[in-house]
Amino acid sequence: MCDVNSSAGEYRTIEYMCYTNRRPTVAAQTDRGCHRRLVVRRKVLCYVEQAGGDVLAMSANDDKNRPVGLRRWWDQRSGTWWWATLVIVLPVALITATALITLLTFVDVGHDPKDRIEVIKTGLTVGAGTGGIVALILTGRRQWATEHDNRERRLTELYVKAVEQLGSEKAPVRHGGLYALARVGQDNPSQRQNVVDVLCAYLRAPYVPPGDAPVLRLGLPRPLLHRTRSADCGAGSAARDIPKLPTRGDVEDEARQEREVRLTAQRLLVRHLYHGDQKHLPATFWAGMNLDLTGAVLIDLDLSTCRVNDATFTRAKFSGPAEFAGAEFAGDAEFGEAEFGGDAWFSEAKFGGATGFAQAKFGAFAGFGRSKFCGEAVFTGAEFGRDAGFAGVEFGGYAWFGDAKFGGDAVFIRAKFGGVAGFAGVEFGGNAEFDGVELGGDTGFDCAKFATSVPAEVASYLASRSEDGQSPATSDDKTGAPDS
Repeated sequence: MCDVNSSAGEYRTIEYMCYTNRRPTVAAQTDRGCHRRLVVRRKVLCYVEQAGGDVLAMSANDDKNRPVGLRRWWDQRSGTWWWATLVIVLPVALITATALITLLTFVDVGHDPKDRIEVIKTGLTVGAGTGGIVALILTGRRQWATEHDNRERRLTELYVKAVEQLGSEKAPVRHGGLYALARVGQDNPSQRQNVVDVLCAYLRAPYVPPGDAPVLRLGLPRPLLHRTRSADCGAGSAARDIPKLPTRGDVEDEARQEREVRLTAQRLLVRHLYHGDQKHLPATFWAGMNLDLTGAVLIDLDLSTCRVNDATFTRAKFSGPAEFAGAEFAGDAEFGEAEFGGDAWFSEAKFGGATGFAQAKFGAFAGFGRSKFCGEAVFTGAEFGRDAGFAGVEFGGYAWFGDAKFGGDAVFIRAKFGGVAGFAGVEFGGNAEFDGVELGGDTGFDCAKFATSVPAEVASYLASRSEDGQSPATSDDKTGAPDS
């Protein structure tokens, strides 16, 4: 916290930058008597980390932030005649003097004054040429700086205009804003993550699919409306001022248009995340992108054969099928509390970091066949409404299915568990198939419930653990008795 006094009155400026969930938020508050208003001051920045611990306060006073030594001396004189003297005049003078001394020393001019004059002219010509070269370099540098500034200014204008178009009430304008953003990212690799962040932010905005959108009730309450009409019954102005209530058709039409805009945003993401053949990457592929689609409503999303770094789909709602077949997640992938309304396909997907499907809900088929989890895989409390396929899946780290519920068949045929696997409290509502499964680490089936019977592979594994002095318990829904 820093206090700053101004000449117009007493101001107390407090600025906070709080890092919550890795996102900075800035709030500035100013008191002047009884009035409060938000202000932003450049000279005071106080960083407060809410998680507790380190607090970094930085005051940007002029004296403290000025460079010291030669750099400070240079900055104080930049833009003045000293700069021209040091950079242009002095080097040219030194080179000219050196050329004159060298020519007069090593060139034998005899006693002829004309030859001596010619040597001096040659030395001056060398100095003039050097000055010309220096002038050309400075001119080229100035031209480059001007072009760079114009390019950055043009980029900023395009970016800001595209973002403004996304807030338009007209769907075609929002379409144009999305394509303009994609063009900015394609032409400027340094801005690609920013473009992806804007597209993700648009998809995170609240959205109600067509058919579910309620009709807005606008206008005045009936008693107030009746009094207004009575007061103005002669002129009829009240009837003209009453806003027109939108019909259900208007609301659904707007929802359908917004649906098309959101599908466009999804297609642009897919286009620039699709890597295709490993050897020949398409020119439209953007490498190393992070996705943050927390709470987004995603419609028929197809990220098959796409490659991303970190991906966050926490509490996302997938309407229609969700395609992730062959997708590659180089970093962490978080699907906690996500809701899959249609089939979810993760076949042959590769998860390079930690993967979380905790409390996720799969309303239809969930396919993870031949996928690979290099890090930890957490399916704690996940609900599989229908069949779930994990055939040929490789779990490199620990795999935890604690308290998960399988409404249909659970297929783990030829699955490989390289680390600890936990099935404690799992409910298998259909057939549980573990044929050819490889349990490499410690695997627990404590309080697991099987609707039919305990698979032979599981029973054999539990028996081997019992011989080692461990007695994990499972239960059979038919008998309700523990089975090991």
